[in-house]
Amino acid sequence: MRVGERFLLNLGEGYEWTAVPADQTILRRVPNVLTIRGSQGLYEAHAVGRTTLTVTGDPACRQSKPPCGAPSRLFRLEVVVQ
Repeated sequence: MRVGERFLLNLGEGYEWTAVPADQTILRRVPNVLTIRGSQGLYEAHAVGRTTLTVTGDPACRQSKPPCGAPSRLFRLEVVVQ
């Protein structure tokens, strides 16, 4: 990526996704942007460097009573900004 470029993180529905950039000086979520259903946000490169975007997903059925035993998901994206 280059500084100022953006990408849409779209891992779909069915999981409660939580995305955390390791270094938010390099990559961070763009606030107050409406995205498509099932996406986890629009992210923008802010500075030259490397960082990891770690995304964990818990199945939606974990919120039910009793909770399901379906496994969580882990997704990591290595981001290089030039």
